Amino acid sequence: MEAIVTPCCYSLAFSPDGKLLAFGGTNHVVSVWDANTGKETIRLPGHLAAVMSVVYTSDGRSCIAESEDSVRVWDVKTGKEKQRIECGKASPGFIAVHPKGKTLLWAGSHDFGRLPDTVHLCDLATGKELQKWKAHKGWTGTAAVSPDGRWLASAGETMSVWDLNEDKVTTLFKGDLNANGVNTVLFLPDGKRLVSGHNDNTIRIWDVNTKKELRRLVGHTDWVSALACTTDGKTLASSSDGIDPVIRLWNPGDGKQTGKLQKGEKGTRAIAFSPDGKTLAATAGYVIRIWDVEKRKVIEELKGHSGHVYSLAFAPDGNSLVSASGDTSLLVWRLKR
Repeated sequence: MEAIVTPCCYSLAFSPDGKLLAFGGTNHVVSVWDANTGKETIRLPGHLAAVMSVVYTSDGRSCIAESEDSVRVWDVKTGKEKQRIECGKASPGFIAVHPKGKTLLWAGSHDFGRLPDTVHLCDLATGKELQKWKAHKGWTGTAAVSPDGRWLASAGETMSVWDLNEDKVTTLFKGDLNANGVNTVLFLPDGKRLVSGHNDNTIRIWDVNTKKELRRLVGHTDWVSALACTTDGKTLASSSDGIDPVIRLWNPGDGKQTGKLQKGEKGTRAIAFSPDGKTLAATAGYVIRIWDVEKRKVIEELKGHSGHVYSLAFAPDGNSLVSASGDTSLLVWRLKR
């Protein structure tokens, strides 16, 4: 285990090759670290407020971060700022790079004090805004882009799905879905189905092309706050950070529950499958548990944080896991294989 002590970390991301780890937080800076040595390789300053979101481009050459003042694009090797997109006094929501690497999506509100409700589509090379649109009624708290880059789902009080084909944004469907709020969205690997976790304790699977609800998964006893799926699309995991302590496993094809993972009575804030889908990392207060998915048992407990763990990310090779906590540290764990 290697510890990286930071101001409170809001977002982290591995580079596509797994060699670098970028994170941002309350010190207004993006720090890039060597994931193997645990040493900082470059620091990307310039933001005037806390960095809320960090992502890499698919080629790993650029790092993009969002704060209340701007969205900035850096060359990871040189540290040079390549683009700056002024946000005014926007409340940050999310950033996402189109898989083809040509455009950038970000959400915010230009009315200071309001939660983000507007989505912006920008040319990544020039920073020029190509289009912006009102996402949906209410704030935007979560979003996902389909693996092929065609669809964008954004959600908060309500949920919308947008067709990004050829940089033309059209509404696929909008509405409150009778869901009392959407906490998390996830595209399945086929890019044709969207999964949403709701405040009414349900999970819903949607056919994006037909706009129809395919499945409604019932079993949680509190709101659904986290979703994860294996890369083959055969197993979906869900959890709640409320009073429901059970992580549930589902077959997204038929909607049937295939298993439960539970140890203790605490809710789970974050879950993540390893790249091979054989293990699942899950938070439990200050502790991280590594579950053997097939055997339904904990094979490793990672203890080192002194605050709640809010975010988890596996390295692309599956050998390392990074965790971010309210104790202001990032821990890099070398996992037993």
